[in-house]
Amino acid sequence: MDPIQARQKNQAAYRTLKSTIDQSYPAGQFVAILEGSVVADASGIPELTAALTARGSNPKEALVIQAGVEYPEAAIIFAASYRR
Repeated sequence: MDPIQARQKNQAAYRTLKSTIDQSYPAGQFVAILEGSVVADASGIPELTAALTARGSNPKEALVIQAGVEYPEAAIIFAASYRR
């Protein structure tokens, strides 16, 4: 599966699993979704990274969210005008 398809699969899984994640994990808990499933959780990013690495997963390939947080469907990450 190419990286774009993998990201889309994880995002679709997040939308499907969001209410279950919010009910199953404390607010603010970091949760990793990989290949369409929740594969790890931890109270912080370093711990989550370690958990993913320990299971042989590349942390950069996981969708990481925080339980109880509402994320917008789309966002502008960076926008600026540049004039010379």
